Amino acid sequence: MTRSATRRSRRRAIPADSPRDRLLVAATALFTSRGYAGTSVREIVEHAGVTKPVLYYYFGNKEGIYRALVAQLLSEFEARLAEGQEHRGSLRDRVTAVCVDLFRLVEQRLDAVRFLYGVYYGPPQSAPPFDLDIFPRRFRATLEKAVREGIAAGELRRLRAEDVITAIEAMLNIGVEAALTEPERHFSNKDLTRLIDLLFTGAAATPTS
Repeated sequence: MTRSATRRSRRRAIPADSPRDRLLVAATALFTSRGYAGTSVREIVEHAGVTKPVLYYYFGNKEGIYRALVAQLLSEFEARLAEGQEHRGSLRDRVTAVCVDLFRLVEQRLDAVRFLYGVYYGPPQSAPPFDLDIFPRRFRATLEKAVREGIAAGELRRLRAEDVITAIEAMLNIGVEAALTEPERHFSNKDLTRLIDLLFTGAAATPTS
């Protein structure tokens, strides 16, 4: 088992049944359905099955639980990026591994992703400020390093790196938006992999048959 697989196994083995985890799960569900401003501390603790002092102990207040929710998702996001960068193989293999792993994270944390999309793209919800642009920035930085290395190694034609990066971002965004807004499409990792293969077949330095 690789180091990446070991870390994933450990992460999935952690049960989400501690009071802190239950509070995060409850807050995510309520923020998603009612918005940040429309959710009260009382509702969060009732849904989590704990008392207000427990929430105050772990998070201080509602703003604290919001920041912890975003920070947790960012931590998981960055861990997936790091694991993807450890993947060996061609540029196509490495990019596919990163995108598929991030898509799996979206599927696993769909409520949290849906809420943050609402904060980012929707009308103001009085949510505390948080630099949500850090997610696309980190993803793009990871892609830029890999793509420039791939072009330098002759794996891709001498294309503009920025165009290849934007195309890869678009492939993942298609999957994320399908998961968020069109669950009936049942968009899967296999679908995402086919899109990435299509992109790399067109961008390959040597045409493939």
